[in-house]
Amino acid sequence: MRIGIGITFVAALAGALPAGAQTPAADPTLEQAFERELAVHDLTAAAASLDRLIAARMPSGDKPVPDPYLNHRIGRFLLISGQPRAALSWLEAAGPAADTAKTRAQLALDLARALLLIGQAEAALPLIDAALRDLPDATAQGATHRLRIDALLATDPAAAVTALSGAAAIRAADAGAEWDWALLDARAALLTGSPAAGTKVRHAWMSATTAPVAASAPARAAALMAMVEERAGRRSGALAMIAAATRTEPDVSAMSKQLSAALPPCGTAVTPADHVTVALHRDSLSGATRISAIAASRPGVVPYFLSGVNAAEVLPSGELNTAATIARLRCRSGPAQEAIASTADRELAAVFMAQRGLFPRFGFSGTGEERLNTASQEVDAMTARYGADSPLLLGPLMRLNTLSQARLMEAGDIPPTRLVDLSNRLDRVLLAAGDTAAFLPRDAHYFAAFARAVNASSREESARIMADSFRTYIAKVDPSIAYAILTKTADSVEPAQLDAMRADLIARASKTLPAGDPRIAAMRLARVSAARTAEDGTLAARIRETGLPRDLCAAQPVAPRLRSIEISDDDYPAEGLIAEMTGRTTLEFDLDASGSVRTPRAIIAVPPILFDDVVARDIDGISYVPAEAAGRATPCRAMTMSIRWKMPDRSEGVPDVIPQNWIPGN
Repeated sequence: MRIGIGITFVAALAGALPAGAQTPAADPTLEQAFERELAVHDLTAAAASLDRLIAARMPSGDKPVPDPYLNHRIGRFLLISGQPRAALSWLEAAGPAADTAKTRAQLALDLARALLLIGQAEAALPLIDAALRDLPDATAQGATHRLRIDALLATDPAAAVTALSGAAAIRAADAGAEWDWALLDARAALLTGSPAAGTKVRHAWMSATTAPVAASAPARAAALMAMVEERAGRRSGALAMIAAATRTEPDVSAMSKQLSAALPPCGTAVTPADHVTVALHRDSLSGATRISAIAASRPGVVPYFLSGVNAAEVLPSGELNTAATIARLRCRSGPAQEAIASTADRELAAVFMAQRGLFPRFGFSGTGEERLNTASQEVDAMTARYGADSPLLLGPLMRLNTLSQARLMEAGDIPPTRLVDLSNRLDRVLLAAGDTAAFLPRDAHYFAAFARAVNASSREESARIMADSFRTYIAKVDPSIAYAILTKTADSVEPAQLDAMRADLIARASKTLPAGDPRIAAMRLARVSAARTAEDGTLAARIRETGLPRDLCAAQPVAPRLRSIEISDDDYPAEGLIAEMTGRTTLEFDLDASGSVRTPRAIIAVPPILFDDVVARDIDGISYVPAEAAGRATPCRAMTMSIRWKMPDRSEGVPDVIPQNWIPGN
């Protein structure tokens, strides 16, 4: 259970200083050190420098003072460390810090990058245009034009082609980043079906060797080459390029689940025949996961697949390194069983703190004991300066609570009563800070629950305290936060309690979330599934509450059940053996009254191409016990199933074609 990560939309406020409020001037030496450390991705040193910046700019009086300057630095640190959603809330509260053309441009670009990373390219474009007006430097102009073209590739690939054509002089002056220009040019050509796509992709392939390692340029170029090979009908070449791009084996099950939740619905804008191929790779600036379209059935469908997709929620960047993972996506005809958090949401804790001048602490160097001592010393020093219950202690106290809990669990040498004291003090600080109930309700947050649990008289009582506290927390926090946490922890919650919490959350979310929010539909579908097993007489009512068309498989009183599937390890394609490729295919299809599959489509293929022929050949070997309504077998539509592809058992020996020292991806 993670606390303090709020996700609900809050209108961005500038965070202007109250009349007469004063904060110390920026320390140029500290700031230069911080920016230098960020530039080389030394996040440990940058975190320590940021803590020193925060300490140097604490208010002279005893009241918190919003500080747009610090908000911007905190936002930049979170952005570079791969946390774009958290960064966005701090950056949006940094407006008044941008008092020169240079700082205005930097803030606009930081905001734009954060928006791009969470799938809000359309919102990023005006910020990029504003930065271009404030940037006289040719090198900065080149980087900003590249960022703009990147955003256009996610919103309007045809406009990206026009922008590339109009930026020839800027591209020539930005020769050091030709590898990036070449990748952008190649993607634009592929997405718009240009006859020159092959030539442009080959140029990108050659230029990728000059890119920084963090840019993952060779893997991204290999993904583009795979699309060229596929279009030319060279299957083996396409698979070789996919293997060269991937090189690692991410958790495709979790990835496919997240992608499935983000697929657009089929309709007039996106038809069942449309598809987009994407590459997931690390962002060269932040290290966070990016999702880039590299091919499409037609350019106009690209934004429907990318809008609102936070790639970090699809695939953590730690699973990528310098590789790229390729997936082909299609629209879905039915609702997703789960929905991901809306990228219009903001982190409520960050919004609250940024607008009030309450700052977290980031330093994490040293041993556990050293970090704990440093945190304790800072709390003592700030207590002497501002008082025991000052809101200014919110960030330091939360860090001290976290480190104390970790120390107790690891070494057991923290008295449990110490955690109760810290929790009680945190509650008093929260009361002084303002209304934190939406993300950190007093006496119902994790710190308080943990403190009570470790002081319980038995393990059973401790478990009861944590379970009761969790239910109370879910019932009190903002519905967006509650949904995110409940979804991640559903497998560990007792089914009846989970169903009750979902019912309460649906009632609350229906009053605050936008009409038609997919998270509400996902929770209603989950309650339908629960009613099928509970047999408590609520199934029919729950199906009606979903509001779904009655011909959907998910809306049937008796759901279809898999009867047989004739796809096995023996069907693994021979072309995948050398590269040791694994993957997952998610199918959507209709079922007739006998349970036979009709009109199948692969709505997610990770990777594309390799397993397509197997699915097409063996789809007739999949059959279901049909759905039932009113005691009769009935046809239904939009059934989904996933096939996990793994290497067949080769315990009897490795074929001679594979060298003993061969490494996947070489």
